[in-house]
Amino acid sequence: MLAKPSSSPENQDFEPYNFFGFGLNDFEKPHLQIQIGCALSNPMQSGKTTDNNSEDSRSSKDLSRREMEFVRACSEVQDVCANEARTLCYYPPYLSKTTLPISQTIDLTFSRMNGDLRLTLIANPDSGLPYGIVARKIITYLTTYAIINKTPVVPVKSMRALCKGLGMSTGGSKHKVIDDMLYRLIGATMFIELKVKKDDEDININRCGILDSIRIEKGGDETNHVTLDDKFYQLCEKSAAPLDSRVLEALSGALEFDVYVFLLARLLSVRQTTRIRWDDFMAQFGSNNKNSASAKQKLKKAVDKILTIQPQMKVRYTNDLVILEPSISPIKTRKGAYIIPNTPKDNDD
Repeated sequence: MLAKPSSSPENQDFEPYNFFGFGLNDFEKPHLQIQIGCALSNPMQSGKTTDNNSEDSRSSKDLSRREMEFVRACSEVQDVCANEARTLCYYPPYLSKTTLPISQTIDLTFSRMNGDLRLTLIANPDSGLPYGIVARKIITYLTTYAIINKTPVVPVKSMRALCKGLGMSTGGSKHKVIDDMLYRLIGATMFIELKVKKDDEDININRCGILDSIRIEKGGDETNHVTLDDKFYQLCEKSAAPLDSRVLEALSGALEFDVYVFLLARLLSVRQTTRIRWDDFMAQFGSNNKNSASAKQKLKKAVDKILTIQPQMKVRYTNDLVILEPSISPIKTRKGAYIIPNTPKDNDD
């Protein structure tokens, strides 16, 4: 079970907090086991129905450990919202509307557009671009600590402690993966361009890094830290996107992470039915081949899985469109503003 941070940021022992690690405990709602087992192997919106007698049905004995953890996560997420469970975590505002590279690339620049927003990431040639699920977990971990504790300086006692916080094994190979990704993150520069008006003469561009400094030495003392870039921290403090760490853990890989973050960010602002062409939806997540049936199928499965764990997100798709409907946010908000977790005011809601 996820460890709960203390209600006081000043006294919060954040280091052992495991955002992404689920233990395998006994879970209730056995009817979910069959539903989830089918959802993991078949698109939910194919028109098929499932029942206990269908060949698609699967008993709990047929479920793998990972699937059982997913079932438990579904039950927990649907029973208790993230605010009450204190499993809120945060992701940078502009990255929630665009993405990082899904996989390793030799390119030194990466660009994504979302409406009037263009984000361009430029790498240090010696390290390369940050990519994959590890980069996303690191950013989420650091951003969440910074927002809760109102500081860009994140104490990291050791690489082992950081592995635990990310829900990763503490073996030496994982240390190397995280070490490599930290180098990529500190070497990256972001250019954030916003089109305020349609006039080509209007320019609104911000440049910032992601990390400002890293010190993680063996023997771990109080001076070990990872510090966010100051402008990056200010952007996060102003409007970071709230996520549920239980959902992130239940999902697999960078693509599902990105689809969840993107849909949640869009649904928080949808006021009327919004239709997105599949070509545009696929391009949002890095599919260069707009006619790729494989890429489209992967995205459908990602959407299906997200809707299984958070069915209040009103998303459906046809052969040509992804359709977003006004939805009740799975994360409580107040007057459109994101709620900062673990404060006395939040507990009174």
